Amino acid sequence: SSGYEKDILAMIPDHPVKPGQSSSGELPNAAATRLRILDQQGEPVHDALVRVAGYGRIRTNDQGYATFHLPEDQWYSLVINHGSHEEVLYQE
Repeated sequence: SSGYEKDILAMIPDHPVKPGQSSSGELPNAAATRLRILDQQGEPVHDALVRVAGYGRIRTNDQGYATFHLPEDQWYSLVINHGSHEEVLYQE
């Protein structure tokens, strides 16, 4: 992704969340969304930082999973970091 997308996503505030909790507070009707981060060999990535723009960030577990409780069924932008690697994912 270009610097423009990263700059826009950097302007959207968020803060760390506890596993299984939304950054915007408890959302009893929010659906759990589980992401699995894999490396190029298809192996799970432990301790990757996954950010859902505007909702928060969480680290992956030993199996490479991160779980967010998101309030709506829609498109979300993601930034995934591990070591020197970064992926910015969004719907155009």
